[in-house]
Amino acid sequence: MKLPRYSLLFLILINILCMLYAGCGYHLREDGNPVGLDIKSIAIPIILSTSSERDFEADFTQTIRAEFISHAGIPIVDEERADVILSCRVYEIKSDPLTYDSVRQNINGRVYTHETTGSRRMMIQMEAKLVERVSGNIIWRETGMKEEVSFNVSDDPLITRHNQQKAVSKISGLFAERIYMMTMERF
Repeated sequence: MKLPRYSLLFLILINILCMLYAGCGYHLREDGNPVGLDIKSIAIPIILSTSSERDFEADFTQTIRAEFISHAGIPIVDEERADVILSCRVYEIKSDPLTYDSVRQNINGRVYTHETTGSRRMMIQMEAKLVERVSGNIIWRETGMKEEVSFNVSDDPLITRHNQQKAVSKISGLFAERIYMMTMERF
C-alpha cells in the first residue's frame, strides 16, 4: 500500500516532534529548585585554601553565593540553620609563563637579547562537596576540579596585577557555574 506523499511527510514530522518532546531525559528546572533533592536552605561558608596565594577566598565565596542567589530559589543561611552545606577548598594555584617577548639590543657592537613574559596561564584546582547538615551524608563530592585562564603581562606591575585578578575572577565564575549545576541540575 502506497501512502500519499503528504501523509508520509506528516508521519515523519510527527515522529520528529515526538523525539524532540521526549528528549534524552535531561531538563533544566525553571523554578530554581534542585532536581531530585528537597533542599530548603543552603550554607556557603568562606572557601578554604591551602594554597600559598592569599586574599582571594572572599571574592571566590562571593562569586559562588552570587550564582546561587541569581538562579536558585533556595535561601543562603548560616551553617546552623541550613539543610545542606556547600564546602569548597582551593588546594593549588599556579601561574606559569605562556608566551615570551624578546627584545634585541646592540650595545657597543654586542647583541643582547632580553626575554620577558608576554602572558601567563593561571590554573586553580579545588574540591567541593555538598553535605546534609543533620545526617552528614555527602550528596555530591568533586575532587580535582580544575580551571585555567590566560592573562597578559605588562611592564607596569599594577596592570599585570589587575589582569591577574581578572583571571582569578573569571576562574571563580567558571567554578561557580559548575558547582551550581552539580547542586541544582545534578550533572
